[in-house]
Amino acid sequence: MRNLVPLAIAYIRKSKSQTVGMVVLVMISAFLLNIGLTFLFQYGQFFDERADELNVPHLTLLQPEAATTPEQKDYLAQYPGLKDLETVPVLSAQGEFSAKGSKTTAVFIFDRVDANQSMNPPTLLEEGRPLDDGSVYAPYIMKTAGKYELGDDFTFTIGGRQKTFKIAGFTEEITFGSLMRTNYRFYCTPAAYAELSEDLTLTNSVLLAAQFEDVGESLSLLDDYYREFFFSHEMESASSADIEALPLQLVREDHTSIPWVLAVLLIAFALILLVICLLTIHFRISESIEQSVQDIGALQAMGYTSRQIGSSLVLQFLLIALVGSVAGILLALAVLPGIALVLESQSALRWQPSPDAALVAATLFAICLIIALATVLASLRFRKLRPLTALRRGIEAHNFKRNRFPLETTQGPLSLIIGAKQIVGNARQGAMLSFIMAAVTFAAVCGISIYYNVGVDSSGFIKVITGETADATLVVNDERDTEKVLDRLNASPDVRKAFGFQSTTLAVDGVNTVGYIAEDFGCLEGDMLVYGRYPKHRNEIAIGGNVASMTDKGIGSTLTVAKNGHAEECYVTGILQMLNHGGLIAALPLDSLRSLQSDYRFTQVYVSLDEGVDVDAFLDAAAGEYREDLAAAVDTNAMLDTKYGNYADIAALIAALVLCITLVVIVLVFYTGMKTTMMRRRRDMGIQKALGFTTAQFMNQIAFNYVPIIFVGVVVGGVAGYYCFNPLFVLVTAAFGVVKTSLPVPYGWVAATCAVLVAVSYLVSLFVALRIRKVSPYELISE
Repeated sequence: MRNLVPLAIAYIRKSKSQTVGMVVLVMISAFLLNIGLTFLFQYGQFFDERADELNVPHLTLLQPEAATTPEQKDYLAQYPGLKDLETVPVLSAQGEFSAKGSKTTAVFIFDRVDANQSMNPPTLLEEGRPLDDGSVYAPYIMKTAGKYELGDDFTFTIGGRQKTFKIAGFTEEITFGSLMRTNYRFYCTPAAYAELSEDLTLTNSVLLAAQFEDVGESLSLLDDYYREFFFSHEMESASSADIEALPLQLVREDHTSIPWVLAVLLIAFALILLVICLLTIHFRISESIEQSVQDIGALQAMGYTSRQIGSSLVLQFLLIALVGSVAGILLALAVLPGIALVLESQSALRWQPSPDAALVAATLFAICLIIALATVLASLRFRKLRPLTALRRGIEAHNFKRNRFPLETTQGPLSLIIGAKQIVGNARQGAMLSFIMAAVTFAAVCGISIYYNVGVDSSGFIKVITGETADATLVVNDERDTEKVLDRLNASPDVRKAFGFQSTTLAVDGVNTVGYIAEDFGCLEGDMLVYGRYPKHRNEIAIGGNVASMTDKGIGSTLTVAKNGHAEECYVTGILQMLNHGGLIAALPLDSLRSLQSDYRFTQVYVSLDEGVDVDAFLDAAAGEYREDLAAAVDTNAMLDTKYGNYADIAALIAALVLCITLVVIVLVFYTGMKTTMMRRRRDMGIQKALGFTTAQFMNQIAFNYVPIIFVGVVVGGVAGYYCFNPLFVLVTAAFGVVKTSLPVPYGWVAATCAVLVAVSYLVSLFVALRIRKVSPYELISE
């Protein structure tokens, strides 16, 4: 072992620049892998630990006090596995407020700060101010996503009446504080609570909070609770549309879904880089054998065995892997707090990543093991190399390859012919470089596509999340006035169409499902439907991908839909998708729902305007004309952009990270590969320089040698990224109910990305070629 260490160090000293390039490649791989593993394993653990510290309920039910019966409370209290049950009176209603300058809707929940509440009591994240009758404590999401600050005025509208409070602090809210669900809880003084009850059309509601011995019991209880009181029995005072149920598992998904997707993307990119590292290592070892074949022969003649020489190479690359991995992990630990800060806008949780010995060890072990195995496999050629053959530069007897481009007979520019000879003579190296270019181009195109669909034109991405959008969304105060409002809207010259569209809770073959209701699904223009057709008749239904999986039903099957004490057999006509609600969705015509709940009426109206009609002007006019009828009127696209626009920061982070790393990888790989190749061809170049070849001709040779290889790799990677982005997006988000997407990948953006990568690669090749200018023919031939 003592003899191997100097040998490994000698190899490293002999190729300092290539070694530095390899260290940087390994460092980037370790950096991405450690960040990905941290988000994959540590973020969910942080959420669970913080939920335990805040004593967050495993299941929270928000329902009107009028719909809450003693039988329900007894049922909850006697449910097997229940550990604690708490009832908190609150005020709630749907209304509108401004976030980042745009109006958006939400369900407001007002809780008394002095309420007897042990589960998730109000906890301030930052130093707040004393609460008075004119102020509230707001959920932290109002700061991270809504861009409110301490002391700002918070103005909201409910039932056409406006109210303003000062923000006295921000609470660490887990249950009611994520972008995916617009239910926000505010805390106020008893006097302010009483004033709200008198001044606004708020519903007297209750929060039923439950904890279990096993958190998984919450979903079972929720299914049983709905089945017992809303699906199997007819309710007179309220429908299940008024019930908001939040199991901790779904709350956890709301907060951790984006970090999970980010982790998967980073790990995938780290694996791509590891593959590139392995190819580079294999190339380095093969080239090292060819370059140092006489040195190897001398070592064998001195008594070194093939195993010892191979072991010295393994030790060399293990040292590189160890140094690069440690550097990458340290860089990841330094960058993680900044990435966590960007994610706060989505998660509304303050997470401070800390070093994790297990994840650090896993990163080191994985990278060192993979690189060691690759080195061992690549160094097997030493076993077949005899000392005499090595001293003869690897020549057994003769080693003449077919000359496919003889200089004396091939027509064309000399530099082009020599470049073509080099491509044919180094086919293996060319294939490797093309593969590397294809891999990094593929990653770059996917990163650019993520940024375009989230940060530039987010309409397709938002439709994947929400399923359906419109120009304006109106919320009617009294459901009995909805038909009147619809008639007036459809008679307006500015309105292309207006229709009722909202959700309710259904039991679909026993699966608790969010059902979207419309009188005519032909009015919809979103991407919710992916296979089949929307239901048209009373006995038809379309279901989400996860509902189809859980019920083992597809298009053409029949299943039972239950609600409000009634059930009906329905024929499945289509498959739906939506990131919201985890794919547990369905579409049901109004006629079908009224067979289950005869008094059902819409309170939410979607409005599509004629082309050229200004949405803000329409909403201002509607606020005057329908002032007494509307609880809220918002610009839907602006609201969704406000709500999901925070993802643009995350997408920009991913795209910038991928592009920067892609450029660094290209520079390192081409610099390392080309320098190795040029060192191998020093003798040939020296002869050419002695014959009068100029530096410009050498650069043209390099261009003709590498440009075709670069171009082929970039084209293959660009085409693969263009056509594979949507299938890969589905693969990553399939767990959330997405089965098919058609997110745009712009030709121009892909072409620009490919052009930049080709240009950078070509410039690197020219930079390396310029070094020949200062070297004399004698040095090139003799060294």
